Amino acid sequence: MEIPTIDLLPFHNSENQEMLITANKIANACKNIGAFYVTTSKLPTFVNDSETLHQLLRFFELPVSIKNKISAKHNVDHRGYVCSKNLESDELREWIYMGDEDGDSYAKNQWLEESELPGWKDAINSHFKLMSSTGNLLYQAFSLALGKDRHFLEDKFDREPTILLLRYPTGGKCPEHTDVGFLAINLLDPIGGLQIKTRGSNEWIDVSARPNTFLCHIGDALERVTNGLWYSVPHRVRHNKPGYRYGIVMFNNPHADSVIAPLHHLKLVRIILEILLCSIHPIPRHFPIGLYSENEKTNSNLTITNHSTLNSISLKYIPVDVALGLPMFGRLYMWYRFITFHSYLVQDASSQSLGYLN
Repeated sequence: MEIPTIDLLPFHNSENQEMLITANKIANACKNIGAFYVTTSKLPTFVNDSETLHQLLRFFELPVSIKNKISAKHNVDHRGYVCSKNLESDELREWIYMGDEDGDSYAKNQWLEESELPGWKDAINSHFKLMSSTGNLLYQAFSLALGKDRHFLEDKFDREPTILLLRYPTGGKCPEHTDVGFLAINLLDPIGGLQIKTRGSNEWIDVSARPNTFLCHIGDALERVTNGLWYSVPHRVRHNKPGYRYGIVMFNNPHADSVIAPLHHLKLVRIILEILLCSIHPIPRHFPIGLYSENEKTNSNLTITNHSTLNSISLKYIPVDVALGLPMFGRLYMWYRFITFHSYLVQDASSQSLGYLN
């Protein structure tokens, strides 16, 4: 199955009808593949050129002693430089982790002195803004694709994303995984090396760079929001060609106090099914229930010896669904929730989350 290339230009120009068409294309790609390329004439044509990548990631060519000046070990939020050789991991790569610096809960990024790597900080920040603006357009597309207002998701992403700058040597790898977050935007190296598994397939597909595009793939959080309708795509890196493989990945996630759960219209269907299931009763009939007067209650030796005595007792009939309905409802409800909470076939985020995105 080929990964589609989707033009985001309608979202630049606010073309309502075209935006809906584009959003539907993205929804289909997220459902069947979990990944898609995005492009627009607003993006520079050199966005994933090898020379551009090299300029952005020339940091990795510096001596280890200089790279370690911004080691993530010096940062409480793990921002900075990391080499997998220093970790107990089967990965083989090195990277720099950066992100939003606003707010007390975010650590500052680490940068080299300008004299040590002239123009590098400005180049990274410029490309960061380009990828971030692409993410903002995708939030709008996702909102429409989910049947919401175009700006529905914008306030859920009111902080800047995080970014990874990567370099893989020959033989470098990253093991199979899915991203836990919402959306990843990839600036791919034309040398290749990224592989994905599409929905329903056990075969790895090579993903190549396309001119003037970003590769986007969704993560576990967005799959959760759609209640499994969209697909968090498994991916890995296998770099076996001569030379280094470079890459930049931007992770777009809801802010820390957002809660991930299926959207209301999806949960409404589930609630209706619960009600229908738990409303099953036995064959309707009536139970006679004797209700005594206060005087009769004081007579502990009261017996029914003839029909006249029976008539003196107030007989009431209550339907079986009142007599047995509530206990049955409780039992069925408990069994149903037990099954769904422990089933991968029916996922219910309400039992595992703190609230909802909407």
